Amino acid sequence: MGYTLAITKELCKEHEVLSQLAVKFEKQKYKNALLGTESYIVVAQLCVDKKFRGMGFVENMYSFFKEKYYNYQYCVTAVDNKNLRSSSIHKKCGFTKIGEVLIGNSPGEIILWDWHNKD
Repeated sequence: MGYTLAITKELCKEHEVLSQLAVKFEKQKYKNALLGTESYIVVAQLCVDKKFRGMGFVENMYSFFKEKYYNYQYCVTAVDNKNLRSSSIHKKCGFTKIGEVLIGNSPGEIILWDWHNKD
């Protein structure tokens, strides 16, 4: 049906491709603080088979992460601007745009879900 890869920011820095994103994440500000000084988990990849899209699997995976990784303040990832489906479902799950980033040669967004936000 699908899968997702969530890793710590420390492990993210050890991966050749993800380390480039990690540098951007660490320098990004959110609520007047550098993200690098905060506790967060990185979603490196999330995929759902086309036959199962729109059935709530993304929401369920992220709910599981929030429950499992409750000790982290934030969940952070990046989405290519051309991937409107991904952008839409992430917003539905509670993510907000906090910055911009190049993903390869494509412009994208750094998005964050504040797991401890009381709003």
